[in-house]
Amino acid sequence: TAEGAVRNEQLEQQMRIIMDVVVMGRQLRKDNNSKVRQPLRRLDVVSRDSELLNQVDELKEIIAEELNVRDVVFGDDENGLAVLSAKANFKTLGPKFGKDVQLINTGLQKLVAAELRRFEAGSTIKLASGGKTFEVSVDDILIERTPREGLAVQTQGALVVALDLELDDDLICEGLARELIKEVQQLRKAMAFEVTDRIHLKISSDEIVREAVSAFDDYIRAEVLATAVKTVETNGETVDLNGHACTIFIEKA
Repeated sequence: TAEGAVRNEQLEQQMRIIMDVVVMGRQLRKDNNSKVRQPLRRLDVVSRDSELLNQVDELKEIIAEELNVRDVVFGDDENGLAVLSAKANFKTLGPKFGKDVQLINTGLQKLVAAELRRFEAGSTIKLASGGKTFEVSVDDILIERTPREGLAVQTQGALVVALDLELDDDLICEGLARELIKEVQQLRKAMAFEVTDRIHLKISSDEIVREAVSAFDDYIRAEVLATAVKTVETNGETVDLNGHACTIFIEKA
């Protein structure tokens, strides 16, 4: 039906937007050496296109799961995310305006964030500088975003994505728990355990890892099918958990 076709088109549009956001978020993680198993507090998705944001608001949990962030926030104001600035694109402006390009560059650097965002949304603006007026297109300037402290920011078209990279103790503990789960699962596989085999699990490590195990005990046990997680001195496989040496011993329960 026509209604079904429209709905399918909307779903395709939603998934394209979500995919764009996820790809941008993954790139930000990679660029900032943020391991995918390390949970992060928040991802902001900002766009001037409110309709675009409304389309994906109901699917924010998909983004949160794909990027391992606890919260995804949509909005139309990037003031809290990055400081905007602009400078002349001398490659395009030089041939057009010759020596006046320096005047244009000076004028561009005086534009405030709201003016720059309007500029991005349009095609040309009239820029007054040094007693002259210049018509400048969006291709003639380079808009830069300097992220606020603790954030990583990327733009693509109408989308601005900002990842909060700051870690508190709870996030660090969850990251260690996830790394531990990965190592135990790999050890289970190496020892040819069945997927349904329950195990006894012993961990020997420093205080920070012990705190992580205590805080996420239920989660760890459920993921690796452990009857209990004991933090005691033990022999076994020694691995690196985000810079913390950890010895793991497992046996069938």
